Amino acid sequence: MTVSTTGSSAQFYPNGATTHFPFRFRFFQNSDLKVFWQDLTGNIELLRLNSDYTVQGAGAEDGGAIDTTGVPLPNGTLVVSRVMVATQLTSFRNQGEFFAEIHEDAFDRLIMLVQQTIDSQGRGLTIPPTDPLDINLELPSSVIRAGKLLAFDDLGQPAASNLTLAQLEQQPALAMEAAEAAVAAANAAGVSAGNSATSASSANASKNAAAGSATAAAASAKSAADAGIQLGMSSWGYRDQPFKGFGLDDGQELDRALYPDFAAALDAGLMPVVSQALWDSVPANRACFVANSSPGKFRMRDRNGISAGSLGAVFERGGSGSVLIKQDQFQGHKFDWMQSGSSTGGATLASINVTAAGLDTGVTYPKSPIGKIITDGANGTPRFGSETYPTHATGAWMTRLFGIITPLGSAEAASLATAYASIASRVAVLEARPTYRKWTSEPLLLNAGVREFGHSLGVLPALASVTLTLKVAVQGWQAGAVFYLASSMFAPGTPSYGHQISNMSELGFTITVGTGGFIIMNGSSYIAQSLVPSQVDVRVELKAWV
Repeated sequence: MTVSTTGSSAQFYPNGATTHFPFRFRFFQNSDLKVFWQDLTGNIELLRLNSDYTVQGAGAEDGGAIDTTGVPLPNGTLVVSRVMVATQLTSFRNQGEFFAEIHEDAFDRLIMLVQQTIDSQGRGLTIPPTDPLDINLELPSSVIRAGKLLAFDDLGQPAASNLTLAQLEQQPALAMEAAEAAVAAANAAGVSAGNSATSASSANASKNAAAGSATAAAASAKSAADAGIQLGMSSWGYRDQPFKGFGLDDGQELDRALYPDFAAALDAGLMPVVSQALWDSVPANRACFVANSSPGKFRMRDRNGISAGSLGAVFERGGSGSVLIKQDQFQGHKFDWMQSGSSTGGATLASINVTAAGLDTGVTYPKSPIGKIITDGANGTPRFGSETYPTHATGAWMTRLFGIITPLGSAEAASLATAYASIASRVAVLEARPTYRKWTSEPLLLNAGVREFGHSLGVLPALASVTLTLKVAVQGWQAGAVFYLASSMFAPGTPSYGHQISNMSELGFTITVGTGGFIIMNGSSYIAQSLVPSQVDVRVELKAWV
């Protein structure tokens, strides 16, 4: 017989009903098979021949089958593998021209090679027989795995570690620092324990004195706690280096699991909170937090004016009522100016009252607008802009998100969490910025009239433009000169001039070219001139916001 199949293992997935499992590879005797069962939790069991299963088909060229006994196996993985002992027990005798010893040596050599392979394989990494047959065990490329450690992804396949070997080698030093801090804390605790023992002895001698000491200690602890910066308190500082334990008030989302005490305070209503819908739709509400902005997250208030659609950075003042951002305004006031044309021939002093309702009525106002800002001759040139504010220093508002860190030895978690809050703020700003897709056509063959073209954006374009590149020197411009034109520059008439892009959709657009050609400025006279399509390469560029 021959060995006509390449496989030596088969996998099955029992369903609690099937007991017969056929396979297609050849085997000599029942004991050549090993049967493994893996349940859904990953536990692997080697089943016993004639107790857990029976075998049919030993010696058959087209394979055989096993039948499980007892209760059908539930959901999981069943593997049937041919696992033979690497020995050669057949002996030949020389007869006639058939030199048996030569053939026997050849077979022995093959078995020795098989044994050598088995020995080498046994010294390498292997995977359980119940792993998927199509699992990819190829290592990442040398470029990817250089300086990294071997790891495994979600499918159990080889992957390179995220940290480099150098970064991982730093971990013991960091752990040593944490351990030294823990030892120091333990020593301090030992001293404290000794003092406590002394206090206990004194307490046995004088219960009243001990009670007084306990009362004083409790008062001291409360005083120390009240003296610190408490959860939710605000501070103003340097954006690039927020204080430890603080998060920037930039309107970014943070993980509730990382700041459980602060999240609990929001849930309890100890901080001003609004819903995410109100926070988005009414920018004045961004002086408040959002307790559950999305699953597992809360949103910081935005007092630094960073989030998209904000009213800007804010000052803070006392007051009553809801926590809202109020925009700048003037009190009601009056302007005095001299108005000519009085009955006495001189100037009269008139007053206009500026109120929320508008200007006073019954006064003749000058026709010239009053809008020019000039100096009063004593205080220098007036400063003006889009906001009204006093002299101030700019920085960043931030909020205390956590205080004492436990257990001992993890104080650097404060730095880590603060850095995380800062990064989350910056990422939120970047994600809020609009991005766009761009599509540029190949040179279009255009004549006067209307043409339709397709594009590959897949969404409705928001912007369109036309680029003209001169093929020849014309109108005072050299060949190769490039002109960037708007989507529509069209002058109707007979003949018509210019171009117009219209009927834009997710798949295409229409471009109309006038009978007189495109319009550009003459390079010498700077007078509008026309170009016929044969003088230029025409490209259309489309952009869509995503």
